[in-house]
Parts: sequence; C-alpha cells; structure tokens
Amino acid sequence: MTDTALLLVDIQNDYFEDGRWPLHKMDQASDNAARVLEHARRERFMVVHIHHEIPSDDAPFFRPGTKGAEINPKVAPAGGEEVILKHRPNSFLDTRLQDTLASRGISRLIVIGAMSQMCIDA
Repeated sequence: MTDTALLLVDIQNDYFEDGRWPLHKMDQASDNAARVLEHARRERFMVVHIHHEIPSDDAPFFRPGTKGAEINPKVAPAGGEEVILKHRPNSFLDTRLQDTLASRGISRLIVIGAMSQMCIDA
C-alpha cells in the first residue's frame, strides 16, 4: 500500500445524459475516470468513492434510493474500496473521509470526478 489515495467524487448516474442533472461530456469524463481508476488499482493506491445523496423529497437530483443517486457502473466500487456517503457538497464536511485517509497514512490525493472543483473546494 502507498501513501496515495484516489478520490472519485460524485460520478453518479444523475450527472449523465439520462439523469436528472446532466453535465456536459460526462460520458467522456467518466471514461477518463475509469482509466485513472484502473491505474490506481494496479498501483495499489487506496481508492475512495464519494457518493452524494440529498435527503429530501424535493431534491433536484441525488435522491436517496434512486438509480440516479447510484455510482455509475463505469467506476463502480470493487471489494474493499471505501465508499463515503455525504449529504453536502463538501466531501469532508460531516463525513468520515478525513479520519479514513488519516488512518491509512494517506498524504497524497488524486481527486477526480464530477463537479469535484466544488465538492472539494466547498
């Protein structure tokens, strides 16, 4: 194991063309993410999937229990990979992400995903 972790942020079905909040070129971005994920697995980096759900019936997307809130199959978690559920844009706020990374001695992060500029910067 290395001191490097790959964070895959919110690569969820609602961001794809048939989802509730489609992003421009999400198929292309997820193909790139799948290649980075394959490399991370090969290099034995820690892999963390960030999964956003908005716990409200009025949520415009990422409603709990819906197909749109699921992580896209192109980057689906494999056995032993961490999945961190969040309810706010910030992937660290009120989640176990920081503790999970610290417990594994992670000092380097590779961050990819959908809207990751907001979900980390928030």
